[in-house]
Formats: sequence, C-alpha cells, structure tokens
Amino acid sequence: MSRRLVVPEESNGLYFILFGLFLTWWVQVDRHARGFGAAYDFDYFVLFTWPFMVPYYLYRTRGWKGILFGVGIWGLCIAPYVVAATVAVFLYR
Repeated sequence: MSRRLVVPEESNGLYFILFGLFLTWWVQVDRHARGFGAAYDFDYFVLFTWPFMVPYYLYRTRGWKGILFGVGIWGLCIAPYVVAATVAVFLYR
C-alpha cells in the first residue's frame, strides 16, 4: 500500500520555504544576541537568498568556523532529498 502513495510536488516547495523561514528567524535571533549590525531589511534578504546569505552571516560572525557551520546547514537542507532517493533505490529494485 505504501508504494502507491504519491507525495505532491508542492511539498518540496513548502519544505524549501519553511526551511528558509526557520533560518531567517534563527539569524534574526542570533543577530540580536551577538549585536551584529545590519541593514533594516537584512531579514528579508536572508529569507529570499538564504543559501548565500546564511554562510556569509556565519562567516562574518564566527570567522572560518562559520563556513563549516554553513556547509552543515546546506547538508541539513539536502539530507531529506538524499534519504528519499536512497529509500527509493532500495524499495524499487
């Protein structure tokens, strides 16, 4: 029965949007806690360009260790797709 379940394509877009919203919220909270000065609309810029802005923010606030943290965030974004592809390969041999 579970092999016939079709996941809507819109769920991928929803995941990407929610992931961006979560990162934007986290950057806003972290920015205020660290006293990082930024432009008024920095949060909107992070929301729409988070794959580039979050690693930039992490580099500016944490140095080179922030780049590793940014790579880890990209890994968190890609992990569900990798797991889904792996499961699909093993289920549909």
